[in-house]
Amino acid sequence: MSLHFRILLLTLGLCLLAVVGAVWAIAHGPHSPGEAVAVVLAFLVLAGAGVAWFLAGVRGALAQLREAAERLQRGEPAALQHTGVPEFDEVAAALNEADARVRESARMLEERVQEATREALAAQARLDQSAKLEALGRLTSGIAHDFNNLLHTLNLGLQVIEQRTQDPQSRRMVEACQRAAFRARALIQQLQSFSKRQPLQLAPVDLADRLLAVEPLLTKALPPDIALHLNVSPDLWAARTDPSQLELALLNLLFNARDAMPNGGRIVVSAYNARNTRLGDMVCIEVADVGSGIDPEVLPKVFDPFFTTKGKGQGTGLGLSQVYHLASGSGGDVEIESAPHVGTVVRLMLPKSQEPPARAARRRALSLPAGPVRVLFVEDDPLVSKVTAAALTGLGFEVIQASTADEALKQLEAGISVQAVFSDIVMPGRMSGVDLAEAVALRWPGLPVVLATGYGERVPSHLRVRLMTKPYLIEEAAQALLEAIAEPPAAQRMP
Repeated sequence: MSLHFRILLLTLGLCLLAVVGAVWAIAHGPHSPGEAVAVVLAFLVLAGAGVAWFLAGVRGALAQLREAAERLQRGEPAALQHTGVPEFDEVAAALNEADARVRESARMLEERVQEATREALAAQARLDQSAKLEALGRLTSGIAHDFNNLLHTLNLGLQVIEQRTQDPQSRRMVEACQRAAFRARALIQQLQSFSKRQPLQLAPVDLADRLLAVEPLLTKALPPDIALHLNVSPDLWAARTDPSQLELALLNLLFNARDAMPNGGRIVVSAYNARNTRLGDMVCIEVADVGSGIDPEVLPKVFDPFFTTKGKGQGTGLGLSQVYHLASGSGGDVEIESAPHVGTVVRLMLPKSQEPPARAARRRALSLPAGPVRVLFVEDDPLVSKVTAAALTGLGFEVIQASTADEALKQLEAGISVQAVFSDIVMPGRMSGVDLAEAVALRWPGLPVVLATGYGERVPSHLRVRLMTKPYLIEEAAQALLEAIAEPPAAQRMP
């Protein structure tokens, strides 16, 4: 029943009651016509008062609705109570429900806005970090070539001195300088790896052979008062990872262990199979030291880029970040157990390879032929060119030098007779070392090429060339040249 109809019924009912009352009063007593009219009017006044009382209740309910609407407009709760008028109570209930829904929607909207704000801030932070890394990449790429050339010159000079001196004190000083050179090499590789963040080149890796091959390098990176023990399981699986990044990760773990033991100690590098882990079958490389350890509150931050617990100027904070990047990119993980003043154990978990690794050709003790081995050496840095040529000459090579790839190509076109080309990659001029290797493969397919770089470039896969990373040992370069010359042409170039 609508409100208007109820008011109409109330009014008619009161009027009817007034008329009936007036008729009854007239019928039961002698009244003049004026008195009868007065009685009727009195009953009508009472009926009007009843209607007015009812309308006052309606106005009160309307006032409550108006106040509730104003509260909603101000963003306050409606908080409507029972009015006594069913129609208004229905409206009040609807307003209360709408208010609750609006408030819930506002709460959800606020949460979404906060979440969107957090995501926007995180995206901005990632963008800022990406910009920083891009700037860092440009910086490191710009200095890496010159820096590695300087390191290479120093390293080759130290190797020549080491070969020619038998004085124990002098040899110890040379070894200390070589450790510094290798540390600088690892530092520039860390910066390059972190700033470029190139996709990993995953391949099956024979970890047993790899660890045994880099053991001399790892030993040379340590001072005399730190002993290195290498334990490799005899049935060690091959792992699927990036071979070039693996060596850098091992150096980073070794340097961290070394720096944790300023007074000397022992580092144990173990490699073993880990079956049925949460990530599946994994190959574990474990590096354990007896150093200062890591505080528990610091441990969750050790993989953050640029975070370091070392003193000012003693660490970049990129070592463990590179290790984590290698592990996660390979589908593995890194685990750390550490206790202050007890030591640290880092486990690099790499997935077991389902494919066998490509067997590297066994190193053969090659002797130089009766005549000299003629090599075209291409290097734009005069210091590197002079020292490397002298070192190769001392090993029995005949070295023809060129300062650019364009100059080297002209010499080859002029008909010089060489048995191998040994070239830097990044050089001034129209051609790079890779371009030179492309030209040699096309025009002189039987002529082997060995490339050297300080940038960490990747050579196109169709070029079967040997790649040396500066700073390298002169014996390694000589071995690479001799093995490249000894290989049949079909093995040097892909068909």
